[in-house]
Amino acid sequence: ETFQGLIHKLEKYADSDVEYAERVASLLVSLFTMYQDDMASLVRGNEKTNVLSAYQKNSFDRTHLMFKTAILSILKPSSTSGFRSELYVISYKYLGVILENSSSDSDAPSPAIRSCIQVVRASGDRLVEAICDDAINGEGNVRVLCNLSRRAHSTFLLDSLIKYNLLLLLVQSIARYDSVLLQRGATNSSALFHELMAYKATMSFLLQAARTRQGAAQIIQCGLFNLLKSSQILRIDP
Repeated sequence: ETFQGLIHKLEKYADSDVEYAERVASLLVSLFTMYQDDMASLVRGNEKTNVLSAYQKNSFDRTHLMFKTAILSILKPSSTSGFRSELYVISYKYLGVILENSSSDSDAPSPAIRSCIQVVRASGDRLVEAICDDAINGEGNVRVLCNLSRRAHSTFLLDSLIKYNLLLLLVQSIARYDSVLLQRGATNSSALFHELMAYKATMSFLLQAARTRQGAAQIIQCGLFNLLKSSQILRIDP
């Protein structure tokens, strides 16, 4: 009931009161973390059961609705970078659980992964553009969506990135982090840490995309290796 109430509020106020919706999203992040810990404790010690099976038996529908609402709220015209950051955390945590507890050896994606990919695909190219725009500015997180696309045996995400020239922009955004690093003396420690985490997230995304032949070829064409050769970050922390 608590989940349902908060999800309803998130959906309701994402359009009319984004500041309040951001607080609701933040609360959902904390509540989902607690819920995840509770589910893990229910299956601890049982080798034949995992966290995903507990979700499927107890409340997959309600947690999936949370994910779906978060994805749809990212596309709201009134959404702010702070609000979207909370939504990315919700999506990241949810997808992390689904992916972690789904077999990577199976030829076919699990029903849970298929449900997630359906939500993402239904949101269309606008979702990919929104997430990548935030990622280019150091505010988004695209790692899990890329991983999800790979595990679902689908190229729709990479196709969208190429279609709208977003993959090139993501690669070129690596140079921005070098500029921040060179000016680190004028940047406070928390802002610098945020930039470094965003850099790692972008590189992780590109690594995931490069695991496919098409992705690797596109990333090479975008000039990633030339950027890495001159990277100040890699000279400090290779």
